[in-house]
Amino acid sequence: MSNPDKAPATSTINPDGTRTYIWKLTGVTSSGQDINYDLSLAGMVVNEVRAVSTDAHLTFKNSFTGGNVDAPINVPRVTASAFLALALQRTRRPTAPARPSISQARSRTPMEVFWAVR
Repeated sequence: MSNPDKAPATSTINPDGTRTYIWKLTGVTSSGQDINYDLSLAGMVVNEVRAVSTDAHLTFKNSFTGGNVDAPINVPRVTASAFLALALQRTRRPTAPARPSISQARSRTPMEVFWAVR
């Protein structure tokens, strides 16, 4: 996890090498509050499905009893895919070189070759 838009209050490395992040959010209303961050899931293979966390929950004080209440948060799952294709969008030339250079591929001058990754 890197680049959180709200810094965690604590970050702990657990004995098994995982990390626990705790955010202390004050003033959260019924409209909610988001926490965004970048995540790297190393070593995934095509079609592998992996949860982005082992656990996520919201803990808050019950204003009637004073005790803590834990509400689970659904942990998103991601799938590694190889759905990338290189496509030639258009060209003004009737033919194009077999191996255009990167500068040609990005050029918007007479040749007008545009590559799209999809």
